[in-house]
Amino acid sequence: MAFALERLVACGRPLSALRACHGKFSPYEPELIFRMLEGMLRGEEIETGIPESYYIQRALEFVEKNSDQIDHQRLVGLEFALVRLLGFQGEHHAKTLYHAIMSQPELFVELLCILYRPSNGEPREPDEGLKVAAHNAWQVLHHCKRQPGTDSDDSIDPAKFSAFVAEARRLATEQDRLVVCDIRLGEIMAYAPEGADGIWPFDPVRDALETTDSVELHRGFSTGCFNKRGVHSRGMFDGGEQERGLAAYYRRQADALEASHPKLAATLAGLARSYDKDGLVEDLEARLRREGH
Repeated sequence: MAFALERLVACGRPLSALRACHGKFSPYEPELIFRMLEGMLRGEEIETGIPESYYIQRALEFVEKNSDQIDHQRLVGLEFALVRLLGFQGEHHAKTLYHAIMSQPELFVELLCILYRPSNGEPREPDEGLKVAAHNAWQVLHHCKRQPGTDSDDSIDPAKFSAFVAEARRLATEQDRLVVCDIRLGEIMAYAPEGADGIWPFDPVRDALETTDSVELHRGFSTGCFNKRGVHSRGMFDGGEQERGLAAYYRRQADALEASHPKLAATLAGLARSYDKDGLVEDLEARLRREGH
């Protein structure tokens, strides 16, 4: 079977080879599965439709488990090109890519340069290749929840976190993209864990938001907090209880940090006030529905 798969790939039939595995990749060499995915991206078998995301995810998971046998940069490039085909939770499968982006500030800024024009530069007319790269870059950055300085055991090194943020901002300044850099970093920080004291967010994010003189960093953080709520539902007559719960949560964090991190506390208090207003709107809409309006 391995010989047959090798011949299919060699003859420009990577999709046929991928389907022939039936989602079971462990009997084969990781390099062979990697070449199937590469060939699929090159469009070597255009008359055959792209497999469902599930098969691509399984193939990439197998390659990831054996990533010590694959060149690191090749794997990062493959995952970047595949990100749109990995489905809604692509970041859970493209682990090498997200690790690279959140440990190499230059790579993070490179994605920003692909996606955004300089703040003061002339706009350039993108070709088709740049449009595809920009779409992929948006997908990667928009779904990034991994914090800078995250190690292989998912612990976060505060020193690496701070060094990443400082270097990313320096490089972004050189590329005239500091504004979008701060907004994206703030959005990512919104997914940070609690601190050891039970207060959210944890210390490296608190310090970054407090010591960095950037309105955009706080704006991105607030946007990320709103976005991470995700899709939610409620009964027709429930009103704004959910919003009041969120307002109370952010107000507790703001109160706990007011003395040590007043800038961050003000941002958290702003989130609480925003959810208070949303709760009143939901109350009014529920009342109108109960009254038959």
